[in-house]
Amino acid sequence: CTQPPKMQLSLNNGNNPDNGKPDLIVLADTFRLGSQTATGNSLVIGADEATRKVAGLCQFRMQYRIRNQGDATAQPLFGTRVSKGNVTLHIANTPKLNKGQTRNLSGNLKLASGNNLLLIKTDHADKVDESSEGNNLARIMVTVKGDCGSNNHHPPRPAGPTGAPARPIR
Repeated sequence: CTQPPKMQLSLNNGNNPDNGKPDLIVLADTFRLGSQTATGNSLVIGADEATRKVAGLCQFRMQYRIRNQGDATAQPLFGTRVSKGNVTLHIANTPKLNKGQTRNLSGNLKLASGNNLLLIKTDHADKVDESSEGNNLARIMVTVKGDCGSNNHHPPRPAGPTGAPARPIR
């Protein structure tokens, strides 16, 4: 008695498609500012960890990783953009990323005190033909606690004869 041939069913959920194309992702859990690492999709950092404070912004050293989880090399040159709303804060260019390869990216970010929703998108200009374009974006809420300096930096007025700050002459 011969049995019919067994059928093989392959389900592709988009996580690592086997279609000969690259698939770039941002590893959000590797996102760091200063000494702090993102937990889930959020990160809290004190203004005292800033490397500089200028015009009401705290500058922090940033690091994160991207990975090609697809089945082919990601090329040509592509960029990974960190933005807040429509404002680009940082772009890192990558000439190529082999299948299975992870790349560390870093730079400086300037953020205001309070909540800052950052969008990190790899292949932000859609240069690479990927198996999944929908997994290139990571969102991270960064909360900067403390003072990043004043937006209007004015030197203090000299003290008057009573020791109180002098009043401006009108």
